[in-house]
Amino acid sequence: MNSVQLEILKIDKQWYHEVKKNPSIPLFICLGEKHEVDLFDTYFKFQGSEEASTHDIFLVHYQEFQSMETYGSFLAEEWREAYAAWGEQDHAVPVWEEECIPEEKQKSDAYRAVNSLKNLYKIFPELDQKKIFVHLAPLNLRPELAESFGIWIQEWCKLADKNIKLVLTEHHTYRSYKNLPQNRKEFRVEIDLHKLMQNAAEQTNRDKGSTETNFQQQILLASNYLSKGKNKEALTALEKGARIAKQQKLNEAEATARLMMAQVQHVLGNTNEAHVQYKKIIQLAGESFLGIQMNMNYGGFLISISEKSKAVACFEKALEIAEKQNNSFVQIECYRMIGQLKESKLNSESVPYYEKCLEIGRMLPDETLKESSIPYTATLLLKKYGENRQARQLEQEMKTLLGDDWKRLAKTPEIINN
Repeated sequence: MNSVQLEILKIDKQWYHEVKKNPSIPLFICLGEKHEVDLFDTYFKFQGSEEASTHDIFLVHYQEFQSMETYGSFLAEEWREAYAAWGEQDHAVPVWEEECIPEEKQKSDAYRAVNSLKNLYKIFPELDQKKIFVHLAPLNLRPELAESFGIWIQEWCKLADKNIKLVLTEHHTYRSYKNLPQNRKEFRVEIDLHKLMQNAAEQTNRDKGSTETNFQQQILLASNYLSKGKNKEALTALEKGARIAKQQKLNEAEATARLMMAQVQHVLGNTNEAHVQYKKIIQLAGESFLGIQMNMNYGGFLISISEKSKAVACFEKALEIAEKQNNSFVQIECYRMIGQLKESKLNSESVPYYEKCLEIGRMLPDETLKESSIPYTATLLLKKYGENRQARQLEQEMKTLLGDDWKRLAKTPEIINN
């Protein structure tokens, strides 16, 4: 049994434990991180397949919720179509009766879905020992419809009997469903994603014991520790990974491990150790594209500890390599960063760097230009120009290149946000 199957088995045991403990509850809500509820969703879909060994009926529906007056009809119609297809193979199946309309007036058509399933129990008495679990996961539930969806769920729960259970999934922190009934059971699914990835890698790797495999295992182990806040243990794994890569002269792999080490040392407040790792990384990377990336990473680190003049030197080195490689996109980013680091209210030292960005940007294809930081740089330059002819010309040029709403493209680059 592989690690994913093991997690599915754990979910199966947890699910039936919750159902057994709460026999009268009509609504179950699985809470978790996205990857956790996604795996729960996978469990439900598998239980509805022919390979599953369950005796119960599992149904999963992703129909978009558009109205509480029509949602139940869509569900009932889908079930009847599947039943009809089955009937074509076995003509002895009984007729599935229409839904009964409740005497009490309903706000929604939830009764159509619930009563359809109740009628299924009537025509197949042997189903009485089985449960029907209906997992609803409407795609793109619009905020303005959340309240209506809640009303639909409430009416379902009032009508459902002990064998028919409704299931929803939600992020454990960011809740989106509203007006849910009090008569519900919420439970948390927890899965150690990094540990799962690590185990899966160990089980599926055909070349066990190889240098590359051993390195990958150390990186996965470090990621697992980092996810749990165990920074010192992560450092130990990363040091081992860097050592494995160094022995085999895998420069890019060693640089990756050392970059993670530098970031962890920064988190721990060990600035000097972080400096040591960044300098080793830059030496390893040389004048490759990796060298550009690592010089820019080091520059970002130096900005974070207010060493602007040293950061300028890093971006200048990255720019030098980018020019040798004719990498226009990176050149723009480096010129912009140097300009911003030289920014001052008392002088215009940054202006030539911003203008150089625009000079290079004019040669880029339209789509690449929109994805670059040129729109953002142009807004910086407009502030430096003030209200003059240059500013008006720049404004008109940006409209020509990027459209009238070009300023909407001017997003603050990530390195500045950080």
